[in-house]
Amino acid sequence: MTTEELTEDQKQHCERERRVRRFSDAEMSRRIEELRRQMSAHNLDAMVFTDEVNVVYATGMLVPSFATRTRPIIVVLPLTGEPILVCSRSQSANARSASAVATIAPFERFEDDAIDVVTGILNDVVPRGGRVGCETGKEQRLGLSIHGFHALANSVPERHIVDGSPALWPVRLIKSGEEIAYMKTAGAMNDVAMAEAVATTRRGATEQMVRDVWALELARHGADKPGYLAIHSGPDNYRRISSVATDRVLEDGDLLWMDGGPVYRGYWSDVTRMVSVGPARQADKSRYSFAWETVNTLVDAVKPGMTAGDIARMSAAIFSRIGRPMGGASRIGHGIGLELTEPPSIVDGDETVLRPGMTISIETGLADWDGYFLMETNLVVTESGRDLLSPPAPQSLPEAL
Repeated sequence: MTTEELTEDQKQHCERERRVRRFSDAEMSRRIEELRRQMSAHNLDAMVFTDEVNVVYATGMLVPSFATRTRPIIVVLPLTGEPILVCSRSQSANARSASAVATIAPFERFEDDAIDVVTGILNDVVPRGGRVGCETGKEQRLGLSIHGFHALANSVPERHIVDGSPALWPVRLIKSGEEIAYMKTAGAMNDVAMAEAVATTRRGATEQMVRDVWALELARHGADKPGYLAIHSGPDNYRRISSVATDRVLEDGDLLWMDGGPVYRGYWSDVTRMVSVGPARQADKSRYSFAWETVNTLVDAVKPGMTAGDIARMSAAIFSRIGRPMGGASRIGHGIGLELTEPPSIVDGDETVLRPGMTISIETGLADWDGYFLMETNLVVTESGRDLLSPPAPQSLPEAL
């Protein structure tokens, strides 16, 4: 394995450039320590991270370079010894200032060269017969092509490539104070931006115009990127959840529904807002109120020790009392963090026990042909209950008059 050696002047320059790092040294050391504890428990000699979110988690390296698939960024985390960041030589200076991983192993060109470097590292740090955890399991994705992953697996035939997600998720699901602070910031800026978008909604505007206000306000308040911004409105469109904004012109009597949020320092916010174009009908006010009350009842009930399934069953009981089915989706919430959706799923059957530091989104409501009344709130489980990561929606249905 070849790593870059720095002169004293280069080391001092990298130290000055540490201002671009978004996480403390203590936070990054904690992550590596926790990952290694899980690796030991699952009999892993090393882990290989290739997906952006996992590389960011292991290094703190928030850079735009992940947008290109030509030159992967990879982390090899041995059970003992220093973590190693594999990146193109053109990215190595950036990696030194943005990443907490000190050992850089550069490659010259593209994915095949990166695989050669990773292969050499694994042959050095993993004994014959050893186990290497990769991103092949539950809700994990590779940042390599299938060709590249197969090439890597075939290049270490005396080592076993296995699913690393059982060691990864227990660590990522418990958020630190720094992570929670970023998620609260994302939630606060999302609340302000969505309120501005709702305030500018009016008859004659288009869905795209409302979406643009939302996105511009997010940028103005410091979001890394808009993230996931879904909007729908009007008759025959209320079941189009997860839909992009269109040039549809808003009319009196329409309901406009917004879902999603920005990414801030790598972390997501994901909430919903609604507005009636023109005076709201009483039936719409009633359904909105039911959805609001239901979500806030579920949020207030969250405490450590209960399971994701407990929340779903509590929601089902509320809906059964009015003789209505829940929402229009297969679950009523999900984990959230470096990804828009993470484990656990808030659904009957997911018996993941909620622990302090877990961050989840609860979303449920009524999916009708003449309106989609679904509320969503993000929260963190605490020692005594829960703390909100995003302000709740307005208690009454807003009206664009």
